[in-house]
Amino acid sequence: MSTKDKATQQLAEAYLVILSKYLFDIMFNVVTKRHVLSKTERKKGESNFGELASIIKYFKLLKLFKAYSSVKSAKFSPDGSTIAAACEDRPIQLWNVEKGNELKYLSGHSDWITKVHFSSDGKMLVSSSWDEHVILWKLSLKNPAIKLKGHSQAVTGVQFSPDDNIIASCSRDGTIRIWDVDSEREIKKLVGHSGFISDVSFSHNGQMIVSASYDKTIAIWIVHSGEMIWHLQRHSDWVQAAKFSPDGRMVVSSSWDKTIRVWDLKTGKEVLILRGHLQWVTDAQFSPDGQTIVSGSADKTIRLWDSKTGQEIQTLEGHSKGVNEVTYSQMDTLSCRPRPMEESDCGDRFGLYLSYFNFKIICCCCCVNDA
Repeated sequence: MSTKDKATQQLAEAYLVILSKYLFDIMFNVVTKRHVLSKTERKKGESNFGELASIIKYFKLLKLFKAYSSVKSAKFSPDGSTIAAACEDRPIQLWNVEKGNELKYLSGHSDWITKVHFSSDGKMLVSSSWDEHVILWKLSLKNPAIKLKGHSQAVTGVQFSPDDNIIASCSRDGTIRIWDVDSEREIKKLVGHSGFISDVSFSHNGQMIVSASYDKTIAIWIVHSGEMIWHLQRHSDWVQAAKFSPDGRMVVSSSWDKTIRVWDLKTGKEVLILRGHLQWVTDAQFSPDGQTIVSGSADKTIRLWDSKTGQEIQTLEGHSKGVNEVTYSQMDTLSCRPRPMEESDCGDRFGLYLSYFNFKIICCCCCVNDA
C-alpha cells in the first residue's frame, strides 16, 4: 500500500471515529431524553420527538445543605441568591445559595412552620405556623418579626400578592384572611369552605385568589370584593393545593384522590385529569410559560406533564421521602419539600439540583432526607 493510500485510510478511519462518536452522542441523548433542539424547533416548540422534547430531563445534584432539623418549607429569594428554609424546631434559616453558608436565622414562631414566601423585592418574608400566627419579617430591621393575629387554628398557607401590598393566609379554621402590609392589620375575611383550607395562592395579576380545601373543593375569589365566583367540585378526596396558570385562565389542583385536575375559569369546567401518581398528590403548578405542569406526591416522585394534552413527560425518582411542595421562583427555580406524615418521616437536609427546563437553567431545591 502506497503512502498516499495509507494516509487516505488513516483519514477515513479518523472520520469513522468522529462519526461513531457523533452517532453515540445522538443515541445517548435519545436514551436520556436530552435532545437539543435547533433554533427553528425551539421557536416552534416541536421536533421529531414531539412535544416531549420541549423539556430536557437531566438533573444533577449541586449542593446539600444541613438544616437544624426537619425542613417543612423552602423558598428561593426572587434573585435566586438566598434560600429561606423553615424547620421543625421553629427557626427559619436563610442560606447563601452560591457559598452554601447560613446567613442568619429567624426565631418567632412557637410551633411548626407550614409555609414561607418572599416578597417580590426580597426585602420581606412571610411565614405561617401551627401556632395560629402569620409573621411578617422585614429583613432589614434589627427586630424584623411582626405577628399578624386573627386565625383561631393552625395557619396552613400564606403568600404575598404580586405587588407586595397585601398578604393572604389560610387556616384550619376554614377562613382566608387578607392582611394589609403597611398597616399590618387584617382587612378582609373570606368564608365559604366547609372544611379546613390547605392552600391559598394569588393570580399573577393579583386580582384573584384560589383556595384548596379538605371539603374536596377549590374556590376562586375576587380579591377586592371578597366574592367567591367559582366553587369547583370534582375531586373525590381532600384537595391539597391549587395554583393559577400564568395567564390566569386556568387553575391546576392536586388531591388525595391521586389526581391532578386542570380547570377552565371561563366556564368553570374541568378540562384535564392527570393520572400517574401512586399516592396522594401534594402539590402541582404550571411552569412560567404555562406549557408544563410539575407535581409532587407522597409516592416520592416529581412528575412533569404537558399542560395541553395531559400526557406525562417525565418522572423524577430517587427520593426516600414523599415530596410535599413544588414551586417556581421568579428566576425560573424549582423547589420542593417533604410531606409532613410523621415527625420521624421528615428530612433535615435539602439539596440543590441543576437542570435544563424549557431551555433555561433551573435550580431545584429538594428538602428530602435522602442521606
